[in-house]
Amino acid sequence: MKVKDKTELKKSKKISVSKTLNAVALVVAVLGIASLANNIYLFRQAVNQYVAQGYSAATVTKQLLSSQLLPGIFEPIALYGGISIVLLAVSMINRKVSKCLELLTPAEVCHENISNDINAASNDVETGDHNIHTDDKESSDDEEKHNQLQASEEPSKA
Repeated sequence: MKVKDKTELKKSKKISVSKTLNAVALVVAVLGIASLANNIYLFRQAVNQYVAQGYSAATVTKQLLSSQLLPGIFEPIALYGGISIVLLAVSMINRKVSKCLELLTPAEVCHENISNDINAASNDVETGDHNIHTDDKESSDDEEKHNQLQASEEPSKA
C-alpha cells in the first residue's frame, strides 16, 4: 500500500476524540487536586478542633496522621491520577491509530483489491482458464474471433 505525504493529509475540522480525552483528563486531574486540597483542609480543621477542646497538638497529629491525613492524600492521587493517566494513554493511542488510518485512503485500498483481482484473473488465463466473461461488447467480439481462430486451427493440425 502506498503511503501519502504528510502535506496531502486533510485536517479534520471536527473536534478530535484525542482532544476530548485530553480535556477530560485535565478535568479529572483538577478534581483530584481539589479533593487533595479539601482533605488537607479537613485534617487541619480536625486538628484545630481537638486542640481547642484541650488535647495536645502532637497527640492529635500523631493519631489523625495515619487515620485521616495519609488516606486523604493517597486516595485522590491514586484514584484521580490513575484515571487521568489512563485517559491520556488512550488519547495517545487513539491519535497514533488515527494517524495510521489517515495514511490509507479508500481509493488506495480499492485499487489494491482491484489489482489483486486482475493478477488472479491473469493467472487463471495463463493456466488455461478461458471462461472469463465481460459485459463489454468489444471484448466479447474479440473473444468470438479468438474462438473462431482456435476452431479453424484445430482441424488443420489433425
